[in-house]
Amino acid sequence: MNLSLPEIAPYLLIAIIVLINLALWASLRNRTTHDQIEMLRKASKIMRKPWEKEDRALLELSERVKNLRSRKDDIQNSNEE
Repeated sequence: MNLSLPEIAPYLLIAIIVLINLALWASLRNRTTHDQIEMLRKASKIMRKPWEKEDRALLELSERVKNLRSRKDDIQNSNEE
C-alpha cells in the first residue's frame, strides 16, 4: 500500500480544516455572548482600518523627522550669523 502525495493531499487538507474548526469551536465554546460580541467588534474595527497602528507609527516618525530637520535648519542658520 504505497500512496503518493497527490493521493494523500486531499485527506491531509480535510484533516487540517477539521482540526482548525475544532480549535475555533473549542476557543469560542467557553466564552459568553458578550465576549463574542466584543471579539466581533474588534474584528470589524480592524477590518475597517487595517493599517491604523502602522499609520500612527508613520505619523509619529514623520513628526520626528520634521522636528529634526527644523532643528538642523535652526543650527545652520545660527552658524551662518
